[in-house]
Amino acid sequence: MSHASVQPDADPEQAPRRLHRRAGALADRLIATVDPDQFTHPTPCPDWDVGGLLNHIVNGNHRFIAIMTGQPVPDRETVLLGADHVAAFRSSLARLTEICADDDVLAAEHATPIGTEPGTHLLQTRVIELLVHGWDLARATGQPTDFDPDLCRSCLDILRGRSLPRGTDAPFAPVCPVPTNASVADQLAAYAGRDLGWAPVPATGDATATQDTTVAQDTRTAIRQEEDAR
Repeated sequence: MSHASVQPDADPEQAPRRLHRRAGALADRLIATVDPDQFTHPTPCPDWDVGGLLNHIVNGNHRFIAIMTGQPVPDRETVLLGADHVAAFRSSLARLTEICADDDVLAAEHATPIGTEPGTHLLQTRVIELLVHGWDLARATGQPTDFDPDLCRSCLDILRGRSLPRGTDAPFAPVCPVPTNASVADQLAAYAGRDLGWAPVPATGDATATQDTTVAQDTRTAIRQEEDAR
């Protein structure tokens, strides 16, 4: 798969908007491919099946919309998916994109449930969430995770520059090991605490899930071999 290169912006304030457009387009492609029959499938996020993860992504759009407009923030568990998961994502993404087109919104400090943050920082956070949860969704539904490496590298650099709360009850799990040949998307996922060896338990005759399990086993083997060689 070919990817257009992410070019640097003359205006640094444009960078999070550009990244958000690209991450939104990627998430849109992944979400549009999901069939409702897959909603009960497990994901790398133990708290959510595919349907729950989709709702979390849509709910996240609404939470960021509320934060950036000074409105009451919906509870994380509020179901906002509706009857059409693709339409729910697209409409909420479009609204967030519209809000963030305002320079004043990105420049302003916004109250969040965990403190006050500038709009640019919040939009960067949303980009990272779209990519990491996009990886979760792709792994859960048998879609490729060879995401745009430049986009993933930008997000990985942002994450590495932040102090991340990690642990059992924290937003981020500990960094997971990666093989040296891991894609940038896998590096980003592992840095966000994702186990690259995760795979759905294959149902009888489920060729896609079986293939995913084989890939996961190969990843685990590569990691073990590299650890043994150290």
